[in-house]
Amino acid sequence: MIQTHRRLSIVLLVCALGFGSTAASCPKKVTGDTPIANAALAADAVVIRINELQATVIQACGPAPQCQPNSLSTPLARDLVQTCIDLRVTLKAVPAGWQATAKAAWQQARPRFNAVTNPVIVAALVAVDAYLGGM
Repeated sequence: MIQTHRRLSIVLLVCALGFGSTAASCPKKVTGDTPIANAALAADAVVIRINELQATVIQACGPAPQCQPNSLSTPLARDLVQTCIDLRVTLKAVPAGWQATAKAAWQQARPRFNAVTNPVIVAALVAVDAYLGGM
């Protein structure tokens, strides 16, 4: 458990450091041919962050039907994963204007996760907050 927690912490630290610089370090010459293509490229970047959050929650919870002790409550983990799924569905369904939709969905869902104390999950939540907040 400690080994897994330490490994997750390192991965999330690396990811979190990358989140802050991702928008700034993305090559400016990578653009789509149309506004819809540009929106799709930006949506892909957000989906990557959402997928990382979901993977972190799943790893912290463990493979069993119920989350492992001292990780997350099973209902909270399921709520986090469902929110990630909902955000990805939104990003896929709304080719233009998805940023406002995704931000609104995240702002509505985010308060449900304020009780999270697991530092790995908190770091992943903060990374999604920062990425969506910077749009």
